[in-house]
Amino acid sequence: MAADYKEAKEVVLQCARDLLDSPAVRENRFARDLINTGAARLEGESFTLVILGEFKRGKSTLVNALLGAALMPSALVPLTAIPTLVRYGEKAAARVLFENGNTVPIAVNEVERYVAEKHNPANVKNVREVTVEFPAARLKEGMVLVDTPGVGSAYQHNTDSAYGYLPYADSAVFLISVDAPLSRVELEYLRDIQGHVKKIFFILNKTDLVDPGEIGEVLEFTRKILAQTLGEDDVYLLPVSAKTALTAKVRNDRELLRQSSLDVLEHDLDSFVQASKGALVLSAAANRLLKVVADGETAENLWRRAMDDTTEGLNGKVARFDKALAELDQEREDSIYLLYREVDRLAARIAERMADYRREALPVLSARLRDYARDSLSGQSAREAAATLHKYVINLVLTALEKKKEEEWEAIHGDLGGLADRFFDRIESIVDRLLRAAADIFDLDVVSADRKDYVLGDRRIFYHFHEHPTFIPQLTDLALFGVIPAALARGHIVKKAEDKLDELLDRNCGRVRFNLAEKVRESVRKMAGDLRLRADALGRGLKLALEDARRERGRDEAGRAEALAAREREAARLARARHTLSTVLGQWESRLGSGGKDAAG
Repeated sequence: MAADYKEAKEVVLQCARDLLDSPAVRENRFARDLINTGAARLEGESFTLVILGEFKRGKSTLVNALLGAALMPSALVPLTAIPTLVRYGEKAAARVLFENGNTVPIAVNEVERYVAEKHNPANVKNVREVTVEFPAARLKEGMVLVDTPGVGSAYQHNTDSAYGYLPYADSAVFLISVDAPLSRVELEYLRDIQGHVKKIFFILNKTDLVDPGEIGEVLEFTRKILAQTLGEDDVYLLPVSAKTALTAKVRNDRELLRQSSLDVLEHDLDSFVQASKGALVLSAAANRLLKVVADGETAENLWRRAMDDTTEGLNGKVARFDKALAELDQEREDSIYLLYREVDRLAARIAERMADYRREALPVLSARLRDYARDSLSGQSAREAAATLHKYVINLVLTALEKKKEEEWEAIHGDLGGLADRFFDRIESIVDRLLRAAADIFDLDVVSADRKDYVLGDRRIFYHFHEHPTFIPQLTDLALFGVIPAALARGHIVKKAEDKLDELLDRNCGRVRFNLAEKVRESVRKMAGDLRLRADALGRGLKLALEDARRERGRDEAGRAEALAAREREAARLARARHTLSTVLGQWESRLGSGGKDAAG
C-alpha cells in the first residue's frame, strides 16, 4: 500500500485529517497543533535543485523547459549574472533581494533588468538573488529550481556567484554542451561541486545541433572524462535538447518532447527527489502522527478504567495524577530553561572561535594584500591603484568569511545535534514517566510509541556582507591625491588598504558571529516548541479522558452505552490510523539509507 511517494504522502495527510476529526483531538489544542505542524511540514516540503554549468550551456533554457514556459531570459551572450530561484506560487510574481537585506516586488517581465549582465553589469545594483513564483505542477510538489550564472565567462563575478550557491544545493543538474568538449574550467568546477552536492544529473545539452548518429560517440567520450574526473564509474549522463523540449512544452507536443528526452530527465528527477527527500519527510510526519495515536489509545484505556471505578476511588486517583502531572510539567520547563542556557554557552563558544579566527586571519590576509599590491599595481595611477586595492580587500574578506561561516555552521550543526539528542531524550523521559504514572495510578497498560527524532535543523545561514561607511578616509578623498606621484603614494595606498582590511574583517566577523548565534537560537526555539508540544499533547489528552469519564459515568444506562459506542468508534479510528501509518513507515524508512540511488541510476 502507498508505495508511490505521492500516494504515500496523501495517505499520511488523510490520516492527519481523520485524526483532526476525532472528538478527543478537537478538544485538545496541543494534539491539534502537533498534527497540524506535521502535516504542514509534509505539505510545505521543499527540495532545492540547482542548475549548474559553464556559461552558454543552456541553463536558463532548461529551467524554462522544466517549467513549460519561457520564464527565464536567455540570449547569445553570457546573460544570467544573479542566482534566480523559481518556486511555486498561485500566480506568476517576482521579487528582488538586495545585498542590504531589502526586498522589492517586481513584475516577472522585469526580472531581466536585475539578473542580466547587460542591464546589471558587475552587479552594480547590489542584487543578492531574485525569486520568481510560478504555478508549475512540479514546483507545487516542493521543488525549488535555481538558475545560476555560468562559470568561465569573461565576468569573474558571475563565476563567484555560481560558486557561492553550491552550499544551498540538495542536488544539481550540470549542463554540458554537445558542440563543445569539457573544458578545464568545467572539470575544476565539477571537483568543487562534489564537495557540496551528493547527486549530480549530467545533461549533454543541445543535441539538436548535431546529427543523431554522432550523439553516441560524444556521450561515450563525455562519460569517460566524467568518470575519470569524479572517480565514479556510475555517472548519470543523458542527452537532451532543452530548446526542443521548451518548444514541445509550449506546443503541448508529446512526440517532440519525447524526441528531446526531457521527459526522461523529468521522470528521473522526480523519482530521485521523491525517494531521497520523501523518505525523510514522510517518516518524520508519520512518526509524529503515531505519537498522537499512541497518546489517544492510552487516553481511551484510561477512560475505560475511570468509568469502572467508584466515585471516591476515581477522585483520589485524579488528585494523584494531577500532582504527578504538575511535577513533571515543572521538570519539563526546568529542562527547557537549561536548554536555553546551553545555547548561551554555545553562542559564547562561537564568539571565542570567531575572535580567534580574526586574530589568525588578519596577518594572513594582510600578507596576501601586500603580495597582490606588489604584483598587480604596475602601470596604474594612484587613483586606479587605490580603487583596485579597495575592491580586492572587499573580495578578500568576503571569500575568507564565506568559507569560515560554512566551517562554523558544520561544527555548530554537530553541537546542535548532540544538544537535540540530550534534550529530546530528557523530554521523552518525562513523557514516559507521565505514562508510567498514569499506568500505576489507574492500573492500565499504556501504548508507547518508538522514540523518533523529528526535530530537524536548517543548514542555510543568511549572512549579509555589507560595507558600511567608514571613518578611515580613502586616499581618493584627499585634496592632494590627484597630484601625488604614484610611486610616492603607493605605500600610503597599501597602508590605507590594510587599515580597510582590518576594519572590514573585524566588522564582518562580528556579523558572522551574530548571525550564527541567532541561527542557533532560532533552531533551538523550534526544538523547544516541539518538545513542549509533545508533552502538553499527552498531558492534556489524559486530563480530557478523565474529565469525560467523571462526567459520563454519572449518566443513565442508555447514556453510558452511547458514550461507550462513541469510544469504540474512536478506538477503531485510532487502530486504522496506527495500521496505515505503520505500513507507510515500513515501506519508506528502509529508503532513508539509499539516498534515492535506485531512482535515477
